[in-house]
Amino acid sequence: MTLTTTAAAVAAHYGPQLLSGWLVDEKDADAVDAPELAGISVRAVPLYMTDLQASADIARAALDLAGELGVTGEAGHAPEPGQTRETGPAGEPGQ
Repeated sequence: MTLTTTAAAVAAHYGPQLLSGWLVDEKDADAVDAPELAGISVRAVPLYMTDLQASADIARAALDLAGELGVTGEAGHAPEPGQTRETGPAGEPGQ
């Protein structure tokens, strides 16, 4: 099997049956409007984890996209910023 190794080709290979959202690096921004990715919400963001802040920004972009798509946590809702499923506000036990 031959598969083109671009961000758009990989997402198209998996398709909207598996992917609801797809983060791509800014250099692959053409994937955002690629017609073969209809049904997949694609966002172009910096994806190099060069430092802690860059890593946090990628995680935030993933959570934001999941929130836009209505993906929820185990408790039936997406965590608020600064929270996880394990902790509530200011580290209090989660629900």
